[in-house]
Amino acid sequence: MIKDLQKDPIPLEIEYKGKSYKGEAMPITQTCYNGVCTKMNVTLNDKYVVTLRYLKSGWKMSGSEVYQCYW
Repeated sequence: MIKDLQKDPIPLEIEYKGKSYKGEAMPITQTCYNGVCTKMNVTLNDKYVVTLRYLKSGWKMSGSEVYQCYW
């Protein structure tokens, strides 16, 4: 957990259907190898939205039911 807090978040700003959302993607350090993290927790407007994970086919969402309810 302490390692997670030491990682710098990636700031996000999204506009969707006329609404603005601000937040961040926080890298999950247990998934980082050679400086590249394959999972990130995303929060928008101070609410957890989804966990993004990188696969060979691209970025995918975990917890998409939370993501869909948020919008």
